[in-house]
Amino acid sequence: MVADQNVCLDYTIRVAYLQALLDRRSEAAATKEEEASPPLPTNHAASSRRSHDGSFLATFDLGSLMGKDSSKSPKYPEKLLKIFDSSLQRIAMGQEPKYSNQRFRRTVARFWSSTWPDKTFQRQMKESRKIEDLILAFVTTSTKTLQKDEELVDGAWKSELSLQVSLFLDLLYDCLISLGPLSPELASRLQSYRNRLKAQDATAKTDKGAEDRSKERNDPDGLSVLRKQNGNSLMGPLLDVVATLFHLQREDLQRIITNGETICTEQAALDDLKKCLKSLNTDTPYLYSPYDFADPGCWNSWRTSEVSALSQLMLSMMQSNPSLQQTADRQSPSDLSSQLDTLNLDPGEYHFTYIPPNPKATYCELLDRCLNHDLELLKSLPEDEDVSLGILSHEHVNLLQVCAARWRLPSSFRTCAFFSAIVDRYRQGDVPSACVHEAQAMVERLQTDFPASAWPKPDKELLDRTIHRRDDCFLQAVETALHCSEGYHSEEFLEAVEDWYLLNVPEEQQRHLSTITTKILDSVKSQAFNSYIDHASKLLDQEGSKTSAFALQLGSWIEKEAKKLDKRFAAPISSDIDIVPLVLQQQLTLWFRDLEDTILPQSPDNLRLNMEEMFVLYRKSCKLSDMGNAFLKDMKYVLRFPLPPLFTGLVNIWLEETALKTKGWSDQALAVDSFEPTSPNGPSSSVTDLFDSFRSAVHFLMGLNWPDEQQLAGFATRLAKIISFSVNDYCQKIEQLFAQDMRQVETVSTAAKQKAWLDKAKATLASLQGERKLQAFFNFTPQSCVKLNNIEAARQQLDQLYDQMRVDDLSAYDVAGGSVQSGYQAYLFTVKIVLAEGLTLESNNKSPDSFVILSDEHGNRYAKTRTIYDDTDPRWDESFDIPVKGSAWFMATVRHRNITGKHDLLGRSYLRLDPSQHGDLLSKDVLLPLDTRGHLLMRVAMEGERDDIQYHFGRAFRWLKRTESDMVRTFVDKMIPVLRHTLSRASIKLVIKPTINGPIDYNEALGKISAAYRSAMGSTEYTIPPTKEEKHRGPTDADIETAIHPLFDYLDTNNHTLASSLSHDAMQMVMAKLWKQILMTIEALIVPPLSDKPSRMRALGDGELDIALKWLKFLRDFFYVGGDASGVPLSTLQNAKFNEILSVRIYYDWNTDDLMEECIRGFQSTLKYRATKPSKSLLSQRNLGTIRARKSAKRALPNSSSNTEMIMRILRMRQGTQEFLAQQLQTISVVKLENPKKSRNSQSRFVR
Repeated sequence: MVADQNVCLDYTIRVAYLQALLDRRSEAAATKEEEASPPLPTNHAASSRRSHDGSFLATFDLGSLMGKDSSKSPKYPEKLLKIFDSSLQRIAMGQEPKYSNQRFRRTVARFWSSTWPDKTFQRQMKESRKIEDLILAFVTTSTKTLQKDEELVDGAWKSELSLQVSLFLDLLYDCLISLGPLSPELASRLQSYRNRLKAQDATAKTDKGAEDRSKERNDPDGLSVLRKQNGNSLMGPLLDVVATLFHLQREDLQRIITNGETICTEQAALDDLKKCLKSLNTDTPYLYSPYDFADPGCWNSWRTSEVSALSQLMLSMMQSNPSLQQTADRQSPSDLSSQLDTLNLDPGEYHFTYIPPNPKATYCELLDRCLNHDLELLKSLPEDEDVSLGILSHEHVNLLQVCAARWRLPSSFRTCAFFSAIVDRYRQGDVPSACVHEAQAMVERLQTDFPASAWPKPDKELLDRTIHRRDDCFLQAVETALHCSEGYHSEEFLEAVEDWYLLNVPEEQQRHLSTITTKILDSVKSQAFNSYIDHASKLLDQEGSKTSAFALQLGSWIEKEAKKLDKRFAAPISSDIDIVPLVLQQQLTLWFRDLEDTILPQSPDNLRLNMEEMFVLYRKSCKLSDMGNAFLKDMKYVLRFPLPPLFTGLVNIWLEETALKTKGWSDQALAVDSFEPTSPNGPSSSVTDLFDSFRSAVHFLMGLNWPDEQQLAGFATRLAKIISFSVNDYCQKIEQLFAQDMRQVETVSTAAKQKAWLDKAKATLASLQGERKLQAFFNFTPQSCVKLNNIEAARQQLDQLYDQMRVDDLSAYDVAGGSVQSGYQAYLFTVKIVLAEGLTLESNNKSPDSFVILSDEHGNRYAKTRTIYDDTDPRWDESFDIPVKGSAWFMATVRHRNITGKHDLLGRSYLRLDPSQHGDLLSKDVLLPLDTRGHLLMRVAMEGERDDIQYHFGRAFRWLKRTESDMVRTFVDKMIPVLRHTLSRASIKLVIKPTINGPIDYNEALGKISAAYRSAMGSTEYTIPPTKEEKHRGPTDADIETAIHPLFDYLDTNNHTLASSLSHDAMQMVMAKLWKQILMTIEALIVPPLSDKPSRMRALGDGELDIALKWLKFLRDFFYVGGDASGVPLSTLQNAKFNEILSVRIYYDWNTDDLMEECIRGFQSTLKYRATKPSKSLLSQRNLGTIRARKSAKRALPNSSSNTEMIMRILRMRQGTQEFLAQQLQTISVVKLENPKKSRNSQSRFVR
């Protein structure tokens, strides 16, 4: 070759010429093997067979195709099978234009559907990984398929087989190329098979004489005949490619070849390989040195593979041309690698025939030429035609592979060089981004078999530089796409971002892109700002001003834009570039400013008129705020915009409106209530309707998700107060309806029942009625029971509201802010009007029908009790809440109810409520003497009144509980007349009155006869007959029980109505209250109330006391019902009061001195318990949980009460004990006053 030629052209032609020599040598070897095969028989049959299949024998010889060294074939990549499977499928389906031959498609379809899926075949292919096995399997399938083709007669299928094998080899080559750079050994092996197949085709078409064949066999180079065929020149496929690539005429190329024939010989190529091999053991090895690798292990691995490859190439050349082994200084190639240490080569520059001085630069120049040439060709193709993303044609790929193999360039360099060249062309706009991704995929596929850590350092550095250029190009493309007309909404920008996503650039590799990143950030922010301004201006023109509709539409637009962008850009572009947060940051900041301009000028009246729309705007604001914070949480910028100041006034207006509406909720709910249970033993509709309204308000407030918890606590406190007063209103109204039911006119059926009961009662109690007339006893209706169920259901639903409003959480915030001054502190007194004693009517001896009115000094009524009929010692047990801000005087007036006219005055007394005289939460008994006769007992407790959510719920629960208690008490009050008429001292006298001249008791006579008979027969059950005295010793248990049968009948009748209408819990409350009243009634038979005043009650005799105590046991058994579920539990029946009454037998007959001593002994423990016992605070009743906890704690307290109180009541019936009783009662009062601090400390957890 001439010295002044271009280096790239010069060495490329040399390599192409050498490849032509080697190809011709391979063809010549194939021809010799063909002629060396045994001659065919010459008979007629053989002649006939040659006429049909001689073409096949000449055209395709599998043995010569594979050669003798197929066992040493290099292995194909593991991923080839997957790519090959996909290619076979596409060919079978006609999706590969290059392989559209119908017969080939049929063969491929059969091969893919029958041979290819076989598991044994697949396992064999994965284990051997030899292309020869694939070729052999295809030849077998192709032969079977073509033999069955009826169109291929007379052996024509055999020539078709040669064509199909050739196409199959092309397919293998295409698939291997698609996986990335081929190893030189595998490429050379596949190319040799293709050349041999072509040589077989050429031999089949050449009919030469024996003389020419003889000369050819004597030609040592084996090239003379082929030269004559080509006009005394050696031209090959690669030389044609070079001529086209470098724009050389055939004559110019022939001249260059002719001038270099003496230099470019096979021997020179072998010498180049020798030099490369020998240099590997010197200090300056060819191409790479130990210093070019990260560690010695990588160097040794590369050196070993290079020695093996060079040895293989040298061995292949010497096998194809044995004359190369005849040189005197040549050794066997198999010994080269083992004798490198014995070589003594001078270091320095190496002069090669086929390897250029700078092989990497020359390869890159050749690669550029190939890419430019193929890109020009692609421009001329139709736009709809599919092209390879690899750009390079198969011819150029083959040329580059041959040159790289001859110049000993590793796959790491070749892949990086191609990657770098593609990136440069992408920067210039010559190739699309898909080509870069394809080149990058080639690099990644190479790294799976050849990790980058094992690459030479120069190749790794080239890859890093290329990746940096690639990142810069792709991010620059993103920035450029932003300048399209639609900006970040454009498809160009989306495509550029998606291309960037595919790179998956680590964050640490993005630091060098800061300049472009800043440009992108500025562009996105600017476009977001301008986009908002444009859209806001259009809406402002439509609305005329910044109204709520303007803000709503603008907010909806921002939300829609954000969702659209989030769908398009699901991931950040980089660690600093995230489109959605950048856009939201700009647009939400602007929108919140517009929101301020919309809301702040609004007057309260406008807010009230547009309340619904304003709350929609609030929810939109919250949604956008949450969206912004969610997107901006990972960025340095945090969206800080306080919504509460803008919408606090709106919520306050809503609370005011709600307070106004709640005043009518109770009336509305009760107006449509027929008081029919909505479920068995359940409540009616009014309580459900009322609490549905409450729940609606609570859900609305809590559904606002107010961001400021302390403000939310303030809102919830106001709503709790509204609900509390509405509950109180409902309680008052339903209690009024309940009272009307209790006063209703008796129906005919009720009167008939009462008449039957009265007749029976009169027959039993005729002797004790005297001048007094039995009252018409009351029978209950289901409607009154349903009203009690409503209160019970209200307590349950209020407890649910407690949880829904998160009361325990919100109570931790001080909503009052400490602004209330101590001088204006309000206090809530709970005044319980317990009982009165010694009430009399001056006009007659009738027992009064009394009630109490509590009013302040200005005459304002604060409380009024129910009326207790026909009782000189009435007991009301009714509690009232009285708020005061300082010391105040109240007048308690006791009156007798008249049916007509003015009520008679029974007495007055005055009560001072002074906060300084009462310990917080500590109850105090106050005995008020009336200005006429008798006295009034009250129990007073106090606690601080607060604007607290728990306080308001506690007040609502207290109102419900008191209403429930009052209704239950009313039920029991209606039964009191029956109890008093039945369980009375008059009834006791009737039972113990001896029966004179009464009728003979035949049962008793029969019993005595039976006893005498058992005595005569010697039975052990014989009893001594009673004497005359024993006959009159007292009534039997049956007599005692018969006296209260009318009471049992009355209870049975009404319990049926109650049990069928009341809920289980309500029924238990009524029964417990009734049992308490029974205990009080029997106790009143035995002892007078506790007081230091003298009592006119006489003590019962032993027989009378026994009757009263037996009545108590009979009634206990009646209520227990044998333990049935409908009965009252024994724990309720056998309570402390029950046991205290039964214990009266112990002390009833003691003398007065002994009773006083026993009273003093038990006084100490009693004082301690009574002094520290707190009252029921509102906080302790704020929900059902705290109510149950208080009751459980009360039950868990040790029973420190003794029989002291019972002893003091017995002493009241004794003469001369008034002074002793007065001292004891005074001591109890003093102890209460001395220990308020202790009590307050014990309850401090309830006080803020």
